[in-house]
Amino acid sequence: MNDASNPITLPQGCPSTPFTFSGPFPSTPQVLPTQIRVGVYVNGTGALIGFDVTLLTNHLVLRPAGIDLTGSVLIPPFTIIVECLSGVLVSGPVCAPTDTVDTLHLAATGALGQSTTPPTTGLLFTAIYDVVGTTGAGGIPINYQTGCTGTSVPGGVCVTLSGGAGTPNPATVQTGTLFDNSAQPAWVAITASVCTGTPACTTTRGSAGPTSTITATAENGFPGFNGIDNVLFSAVASPGFIAPTFSVPSCVTNSATCTTVVTFNTATAGTYTATIFGTYVGDNGVTGITLVGPVSFTVNIQDVGYTINGAAFAGTQTVFMAKTQGAPLFIVTAQSLGGYSGTISYTETLGNAGTTGMTTSSFVNPAPFTLGPGQTITRSINATAPNLGSATFRVNQVTSPSVGAHASGVITIKVSGFTLTSNSTSVSFTAGGSASVRISSTSLGNPAATNGFVGAVTLSSTFTGTGSVTTTFLQPSITLAAGGSGNANATFTGTAGTYAVTIRGTGGTNNDMTNSTVITVTINSGSDFQISASPTSVTVNAGVAGTSTITVTSVGTFSQAVALTASVSPAGLTCSLTPASVTPPAGSTASSALSCTGPQGTYTVTVTGTSSGFTTKTTTVTYTVQDFTIAASSPAAVTVGVSATSTITVTAQNGFAGVVSLTDTVPAGLTCGAISPTSVTGSGTATVACSSTVAGNYLLTVTGTSGTLSHPATATFTITDFSVIASPTTASVNVGTAATSTITVAPVNGFTGTVALTSTVSPAGLTCTLSPTSIVLGASQTSSLSCTSNTANVYTVTVTGTSGSITHSATVTVTVKDFTVAASPTSVTTTVGTAGTSTITVAPVQGFTGTVALTSAVSPAGLTCTLSPASIVLGASQTSTLSCSSATATTYTVTVTGTSGTISHTATVTVIVTDFTVAASPTTASVNVGTAATSTITVAPINGFTGTVALTSSVSPAGLTCTLTPASIVLGASQT
Repeated sequence: MNDASNPITLPQGCPSTPFTFSGPFPSTPQVLPTQIRVGVYVNGTGALIGFDVTLLTNHLVLRPAGIDLTGSVLIPPFTIIVECLSGVLVSGPVCAPTDTVDTLHLAATGALGQSTTPPTTGLLFTAIYDVVGTTGAGGIPINYQTGCTGTSVPGGVCVTLSGGAGTPNPATVQTGTLFDNSAQPAWVAITASVCTGTPACTTTRGSAGPTSTITATAENGFPGFNGIDNVLFSAVASPGFIAPTFSVPSCVTNSATCTTVVTFNTATAGTYTATIFGTYVGDNGVTGITLVGPVSFTVNIQDVGYTINGAAFAGTQTVFMAKTQGAPLFIVTAQSLGGYSGTISYTETLGNAGTTGMTTSSFVNPAPFTLGPGQTITRSINATAPNLGSATFRVNQVTSPSVGAHASGVITIKVSGFTLTSNSTSVSFTAGGSASVRISSTSLGNPAATNGFVGAVTLSSTFTGTGSVTTTFLQPSITLAAGGSGNANATFTGTAGTYAVTIRGTGGTNNDMTNSTVITVTINSGSDFQISASPTSVTVNAGVAGTSTITVTSVGTFSQAVALTASVSPAGLTCSLTPASVTPPAGSTASSALSCTGPQGTYTVTVTGTSSGFTTKTTTVTYTVQDFTIAASSPAAVTVGVSATSTITVTAQNGFAGVVSLTDTVPAGLTCGAISPTSVTGSGTATVACSSTVAGNYLLTVTGTSGTLSHPATATFTITDFSVIASPTTASVNVGTAATSTITVAPVNGFTGTVALTSTVSPAGLTCTLSPTSIVLGASQTSSLSCTSNTANVYTVTVTGTSGSITHSATVTVTVKDFTVAASPTSVTTTVGTAGTSTITVAPVQGFTGTVALTSAVSPAGLTCTLSPASIVLGASQTSTLSCSSATATTYTVTVTGTSGTISHTATVTVIVTDFTVAASPTTASVNVGTAATSTITVAPINGFTGTVALTSSVSPAGLTCTLTPASIVLGASQT
């Protein structure tokens, strides 16, 4: 143990010399005893979840005052298991046998399931003692109690350190701790001025708080040897109240006095105790000692407690009353809080009168009354209303002197009522027997469904007449919902005589409502008969016969025929009695079978027995006909291939609790999974998922079957899709010209969504575009397909529309047409001046038709060409003749171009024009007459000329004779 201001650490361990506490006595001028704080520490123990420690000292010097777990090594939050001070139980179930007037006993645990980390060192708790006496020299010990079992310390020392393993942590205790105030220490007296308020420390709730000046006075040389001069102020208040506050939290006495002003909280009304503590370090000449000077106040925060019908006034309420005043509508209670004394009265504030016609004058309030200190007084408020309906009011409590507004929450008044009727206005039976009636009640209101009476109608009875009749209620009350009805059964027994029995129903707030019905009960003393049913309540399924045995009992010597009839309310049930007349032997019984079938509902069947000369008798049987309904939801539309789920709801009617098996009839084109679950007991739901690959509206029939009961339900599955159509599906164009087709994407069965369009071509060589490439469907939309190619062929274009997992396509066949131009031969050889020809063939490709214009171009210049014909109309292949001639021998390239619109094709013909030359060498000769003159004539081919050249000569003037040898030359090379 140590002073609470001197912590123990693991290296330090327990102090080598046990601590000696001290404290002043008496504490004059301080009114209450000074307190010391004894810290109980643990050093180096194992994991710790809780402890149980009992301290022992002389209560005539140190009186146990309390405990404090602040700063404990346990893991918070803390739980106090037992707290016993001087053998008096403060907390927990019971004090221990070892607890006496000299002990302070505390058992506590930390957070559930949490233990400290070993080794554990520190404060377990602080024991608080009042210094109430003076010790002799040497002081008195503060020890641990002994006599306990199963503890941590050998010898029965009452110290148990719990580690959670079952066996307490082993420990030893340091003894020798003393309290010695034979020499008065340096200390501080804590005193207080008279609290403000009249009377002192009294004010009203919510007003400015009363105050008091707290004075700390240095005594006996304080601060003494240690020189610690500081007084720290703290406060506590009774549970449920808020502790006061200080103008300054601490002060320094300077060996004289210092003060703080305490302000008391007024948020909560009532009388409470507030204790102010001045904590400081006193001095016994050796060491500092934590001392506490307390001062206590009784604070009165005045208000008037207010309840309406036992509930806090600020809450909302709904009350039920009859139009005519009955019992008190409101029971109001005023409670004096904080010693309040004054006059109390009540008023009302109208919210909305609705159809009731109520005003504030509709209320009868109690006369103002005086509420004395500490009193609780109850009064009643009555009300009347002209009409049924619903109204809202507030009920105000008025206080004088005022403690503020006390207006209730909104109170809804349902001006309503209930009926009370009997299924029979008279019954009769023989003494020793009994007769029963059914009492019915219906909620009334305007409208009954929302403003009708809700609650229990309690039944009671009184009677007039000689003799005695007893009414026994099988159900003591009828519970009504707004606008609803209910029944109870009453049985009469008694002595012979005729009685008027009044059945009374009481209900509403504070039993404000009453109603009654009168039944004439005749109890016969001679022979008679009685009629009864068994069972009186039959539960069957719709369409199934439910039976009850109707027994006619002879009373006395009765033995004649009793005719039996049955009536049903409400209509809808069909009943029969077999036989319809029975004759019980004297003193015995006869029976008939009541059999009834009908649709779902609750029916009352009244069986009437009639026998000549005797009072008619009745008995009732309640038929509860049960059934179920089935409904299947139509799910939202889905696209083909996607599942949609329908929820099948089976609803029990009138308490039906059978097993309903579920089956479905699936239309063609719809695929459905299994219903899950396949059966429902009573009420419940199941689901079925269906899909289709074909758009349409499919009607699924689900049938629920339970025994003979069978009901169908239908669900519509809406499957949507879209179509992709090309128009035209074939297109024929010339090369280089775009072929187009309109792609129509149309919703099927209400499809909505975005469809992406793509195209593929086979074989390659055709280029296609779609505009637009995606379409948002709500209505049909189109996209334009445009395709071109420079290569004649027949192409297949597949246009695919995709939306999610759905794809559809359309095919367009595109024929690209062209023509060819070909020359034959492609090389022509001719001589100058002689035309060379080539046949130009123009042929259609892929069915090309049209006119092809033919033109020719020559390179180099010098060749003249013609085409005949110069244009050709194609359907089948046609030819034109190319004819070319030149006066100049060379090789020419002739390009023949065929043109049709934008299409142009060419063919090339090489025209080789040949020739030869004749040259003389020498070109002059001079000879004598008669002598031959010679010249070499050279004939040379030009551009590959071949052939025979005939040579002739002519002379001018005449007279010269010439010969040529040879006279012809075959050219392939130059010849002479």
